[in-house]
Amino acid sequence: MARPKPWIGQIDQIQQKLREYLPTQPLGRRDIEVLFGLSRSAATELMGLMECSREFGAALIVTAGNVLEYLRLCPEGQHVEQERIRRDKLAKNLQEAAKDQALREISFGATSADEWARWKELPIRFEPGRMTVEFDSAEDLLHTLWRFTRACQGPDWDTFQRLTESEQMVLEGEKKV
Repeated sequence: MARPKPWIGQIDQIQQKLREYLPTQPLGRRDIEVLFGLSRSAATELMGLMECSREFGAALIVTAGNVLEYLRLCPEGQHVEQERIRRDKLAKNLQEAAKDQALREISFGATSADEWARWKELPIRFEPGRMTVEFDSAEDLLHTLWRFTRACQGPDWDTFQRLTESEQMVLEGEKKV
């Protein structure tokens, strides 16, 4: 029966500690016991799975680089790495969602009357290929643009379409002459 591996949940901390050593730093059985929190026999068994760089009599010696490589390649280490990547991706997505949520919380004082905004009421002017919006603040700009979208969806859509198309048609007519 395989020996349990209580150190699996601590792979990140073990790797972090090993990165403090030089890759050629020799580690003995006692170092592995302390690092992994294992008994003497379990540490010896684990070291037998790693590439031993030297043997002094009956004592096994592994390098910090070999231990890191073992942790990277063993199935448990690969699962930990996949989990780390998943958590990093999740953290990034949560940060983006928090930014998005903060933007959604911007208030610009829309009222129910704004639902029925008309073109003539908006501080928006059209020129061929250009739309100019007059505003006093960022909130005022957002409010005006929101009312603009409401006017586009309302009964003034035909007016908007005629206004933009007629300006373009005049411009095109002038070019042909």
